[in-house]
Amino acid sequence: MNETTGTFLAGAIRWDAWFPTNASYPGFVDPSLYARYGSREPIDGWFDSEVPDHAERVDKQIQAAADGMLDFWAFVWYPDDDAHEGIRKLNNPLKDYLASAKHGLLQFALVLQTGWVAGRQQQERRGWRERNVPEFLTLMEDPQYVLVNGNRPLVFWMDTEFLDHEERGFGAAWAEELAYLADACKLAGLGAPYLVDMRNDYESAARFGFDGVSDYGPASHKGEGHYSFAELARHDRDKRKPEHGLAIVPGVSAVIDPSPRHNDAWTQAVGASYYGFSFEYPTYAEWFGHLSEMRDWMHANPQHTCSPPVMAIYAWNELDEGGPGIMPTKQEGTMFLDALRAAKTGVHPERIENRVNDSNPAIDYVGNWRRERGIAGCYNDDFTWSGAAGDSFSFSFEGTWLQLCGELNNAVAVVELDGVPVQEAKDCAAHGDGLSRSAAWFDASGLAPGSHRVKVTVGSHAEGEAADTRVALDVIRFG
Repeated sequence: MNETTGTFLAGAIRWDAWFPTNASYPGFVDPSLYARYGSREPIDGWFDSEVPDHAERVDKQIQAAADGMLDFWAFVWYPDDDAHEGIRKLNNPLKDYLASAKHGLLQFALVLQTGWVAGRQQQERRGWRERNVPEFLTLMEDPQYVLVNGNRPLVFWMDTEFLDHEERGFGAAWAEELAYLADACKLAGLGAPYLVDMRNDYESAARFGFDGVSDYGPASHKGEGHYSFAELARHDRDKRKPEHGLAIVPGVSAVIDPSPRHNDAWTQAVGASYYGFSFEYPTYAEWFGHLSEMRDWMHANPQHTCSPPVMAIYAWNELDEGGPGIMPTKQEGTMFLDALRAAKTGVHPERIENRVNDSNPAIDYVGNWRRERGIAGCYNDDFTWSGAAGDSFSFSFEGTWLQLCGELNNAVAVVELDGVPVQEAKDCAAHGDGLSRSAAWFDASGLAPGSHRVKVTVGSHAEGEAADTRVALDVIRFG
């Protein structure tokens, strides 16, 4: 097993239903994702399965994960002999990882789901004892499989509550079947699997004798609305409930923005999950802070977690219901992995760039501002604009430089910094940085370290000037 730098293990969930032929199982991925959400595209393209260079792409991802000091991928496992091709192919990146010459750079674990490993249909077609346990055992014997509390294979489990369900689970034989897996591990020289519920279900985890609890990002969220990343981080912290007496493998959410699943026509047609909520992407500082708080909590509470401590990041590549994930993308680059490496080493990138989307609740809009979605070339595929003189927005930040990015179309933007008028920006057409509508129309550097506040007011025009005007904000960058 490879040595882990630092005093905790950081894993990221992998879910691999990204096929160029749109072979995904019904309800898994809305195909409009690939056309309307270009900001989420991975750095090597949308797909990691069925493309000619799929193995090379997985190799690059392994290297990127290792460079960012991610310790393991938690692969969501599916049977590769299912009747639906979209299920059969979901394990292809796992197979590429196992066959890779870079396999030794990164560890792995499994995420099992009750309905895909148990239940009447799975038993008739595969068999828990006949096919599943032997396959899982082979994987757990791999030197790169994550072991905790000595030599116990780490296994995440979803839909724990259905373990004793007659149709979806093991029925009354659930304890016997879990014991069969544990006995098989012991015969192979391993400890019993370290079972961790992955839906923040303390009640079911206790009822079925699991060791711990974690969370699969949006699985435990309820309600409607759009929220700040600070709210998402708070929600993650609130899920830590040591009073239940179970070990906690903190679920650490990087991005949860299931906007592609807010397509009513698609969700109704295929019976897909509709979420109704979304959260802002974090800035570098927010993501680093969230990771650091989780790290510090695990170190301060060793009695409430496993050994070594483990955090489960949502997610590596949940591009649909999550967002870009922490994998390198064309928009975010390696930001998420850079912050993880900093949380482990204390070494930050030479230049830190924080990005705040135009939709962020931290931006105080006054007036009749409108948000446009599904716009190619924009940060997070959207921008907010107004053409009404006197409308304004304000934003507070900490740093020594600031860029306001977007577009000025025949418009005047009056900019104040810390209450002092500093610039009247005019007619900035979009250009630069590969994001056609994300040019910087205001740029300030050399600011005193500390807190600042910027205010932008839509200016008025002289008689005879173009009436079709607007100030468009796409993203705020600062550091």
